[in-house]
Amino acid sequence: MQKILVHGLDDRHPHLRARVVWLARHPKPGSYFEQQMKLLPEMSDEDLPKELSKIGYNGIILAEGERATLMGEIYFQLLSNMEMHVFFCHVPEDFRGQDFGKLLFREFFIHADKCGCDVVRISEGGEGSEPLLHMLKLYISGVILLKGLRVVDASEKGIGYAKLEKVNQLLPA
Repeated sequence: MQKILVHGLDDRHPHLRARVVWLARHPKPGSYFEQQMKLLPEMSDEDLPKELSKIGYNGIILAEGERATLMGEIYFQLLSNMEMHVFFCHVPEDFRGQDFGKLLFREFFIHADKCGCDVVRISEGGEGSEPLLHMLKLYISGVILLKGLRVVDASEKGIGYAKLEKVNQLLPA
């Protein structure tokens, strides 16, 4: 299995870059991400993932095999206050029920920890996104080993929002 950071997509994975670009060019109407996309200048599909990373957007893609078949994807934004906000997670139907959603969250938390983030926000994603809070509940309920994150506010933005705070360190895989 390959773990690919979105800002590192290149010509070896044109179909994965095309997927990222399509999602970026079709944001949830009225979303903050849609507003950010409107501010970006016209650019090629090749340049878009790198430009998104310059304004804090990134993602993790899990893929398998030489053809890099998409097994799951999670997208997030690093905010200026060193919080990380997850807004989209998807596992293709062929890979559902195999814990790839939970693995995506684990990889995300490890990435957030490496970036020095102490707070992670999770919100309901756009169309095509998995129910993020359901996946998060599975993760923090011990289905996947996790230590040190606690929900500090699940109502700040209403239903579909959770805020976590790091209190210790992640357990190794």
